[in-house]
Amino acid sequence: MTKLNQQLGGYFEEEECILGSSRCHDKTESATGWLFLRRGTSYNNKVFFYFGNKLDWYDAQNFCESFGMRLATISTTEENQFVKSLTQRSNGVWLGGSDKPNEGDWHWNKPNLPLAFTNWGWSALIKQPDNVFNQDCLSYWRCDPFETNYQWADAGCGSSYYFICERIIRVDTETWPIE
Repeated sequence: MTKLNQQLGGYFEEEECILGSSRCHDKTESATGWLFLRRGTSYNNKVFFYFGNKLDWYDAQNFCESFGMRLATISTTEENQFVKSLTQRSNGVWLGGSDKPNEGDWHWNKPNLPLAFTNWGWSALIKQPDNVFNQDCLSYWRCDPFETNYQWADAGCGSSYYFICERIIRVDTETWPIE
């Protein structure tokens, strides 16, 4: 069992089948990994998966990649609202953005694109991102004293948080590939 599977307390199959393709077979379709891939929530051309297990940002990204996904990327206000609705408003939920290696130059990890849309909040009355204690990874956070304003904040990449993976889908083709 891999380190990620141990941390998540389950035995996820390493095999997967591409949704909508003829590559799926009986063994894969009944595998735990395949079953969990089918349980995502779709929005436009993406399927999102919220994981209620905590990993650091790097392990969360690796976990997503092990199933042909990536940490979630967000490009519009509407998509941000939709993804927030999946989180159960947990404090600390990883998204796929980072300003490593250049402080203040925020990019999505995969694909490596600048953040065209942002939703930075305030944490402890400090405007985000604040880079306190060298925080380089993007998370959702309850960003006000009453914990009602759920927005983006930078966080230490080694912190253990819940996370959201996404998979790009193309329903007009047989393979629905990652971008």
